[in-house]
Amino acid sequence: MFPGGGGVTLAHPAILALAMAMVSGWLWFERSAQAQEALPDTLIFAAMPGNPLNQVGVPLIRDVYAELGIRIQVREVPPARARAMLRDQQVDGVIARPAGLNRQIPNAVPIEVPLTQLQLVAFARNDGVTGLRQGGHYRLGLLRGVTSGLDALPVEPILTNTTEQLMELLARNRIDVAVDSDLVGAYFIQRNGLKDLRIVSAPLKIVPVYHYLESRHRALVPRVRKVLERLSQNGELAARHAAFAQQLKLEDITLPVAEQLTPADLKIERHVWMGPLPTLGRRPALTP
Repeated sequence: MFPGGGGVTLAHPAILALAMAMVSGWLWFERSAQAQEALPDTLIFAAMPGNPLNQVGVPLIRDVYAELGIRIQVREVPPARARAMLRDQQVDGVIARPAGLNRQIPNAVPIEVPLTQLQLVAFARNDGVTGLRQGGHYRLGLLRGVTSGLDALPVEPILTNTTEQLMELLARNRIDVAVDSDLVGAYFIQRNGLKDLRIVSAPLKIVPVYHYLESRHRALVPRVRKVLERLSQNGELAARHAAFAQQLKLEDITLPVAEQLTPADLKIERHVWMGPLPTLGRRPALTP
């Protein structure tokens, strides 16, 4: 203030007090915002026990969060227990689950970059394919909580808790058809020497798989998504999954396309997820 062009006149004390209050408020807001943006040191994620895809998913998610300066711990719990723990905020998220978990659990927030895709196929004993093609009643096995959603099942399925149990039932002639992930089923066929089992159909269901965070960590979603988008665009996501799939040699246990059973043979309506799917390279002898 320069009255008459003279010297500076000090502001009224009330104005100074107001200015100081405004500065203090701004500083408080900045500190609060920084506190809200502070990243957690460690996050705990649920994963399905005994799932060979953890060999890809766990290191992947560990690397993603390492870029953000966050450590992760993994608790292997069955799918139903994992859903309950996520609902009750006992874990900070899940390593990977098929699309749709957020419809079952509202506080599950998907990172909208597909990690991979789940291809559900039919497995059968090599000597049972002819009988299945002729139609009639057969015994169907499914993995509890994972392969639900197939439409128009012809029979009441027998449910198991693990893919390993499912493949063992099939090998012991306790069921005639098992429907599960091509990669997970192939892993246990190879590991347990179940030489009579084959992939006998093209995918009956294809669905993307996502990483999920519990909603209290919603502020992390853009950061995690940014890392995963980069890994998807530069091909690293596809490369990690392709390296795992290559070890399984699916072509050795898959019927030639001309000999594969159709959804009509199995009386199962084929369902393909129409959302975005990552490119994972060729899956031998499996038609889209």
